Amino acid sequence: MEEDFSPKLIELKKLKSKGGVLSYIEEGNNLPFKVKRIYWVYDVNDDVKRGNHCHEFSHRVLICLTGEIKVEIVDLQGVKYTFELNSSNQMVYVPPKHWLNTTFSSKTILLAATSHLFEEDRSITDYDEFLSLAQM
Repeated sequence: MEEDFSPKLIELKKLKSKGGVLSYIEEGNNLPFKVKRIYWVYDVNDDVKRGNHCHEFSHRVLICLTGEIKVEIVDLQGVKYTFELNSSNQMVYVPPKHWLNTTFSSKTILLAATSHLFEEDRSITDYDEFLSLAQM
């Protein structure tokens, strides 16, 4: 996979069989980093907003396993990217040093995979501090 470190929606392959549908992520194929951490978010009420922060070092992908998530990402130049995740064969790639906001519908399950362990990363929750990264 060519390395393009800008936010993007990635359509995952769907392998259909009589037993259902399988989608996957693979390093070097549709995933531009090695996974060190996987987590999921669930039991979130309708229209709950999460995120409102930036990860300085880690790459991540977001997959909506069920429900719907609106994903808003802002880069250091102020360019805003908006994605709607509502199919489990889609994922959004979030590069490091990008501001992230998400809005969940009810009964949504979000699966995320990241390139860094929680302790290795730095989470920035102040938007002005995030913008100051552009001058570094």
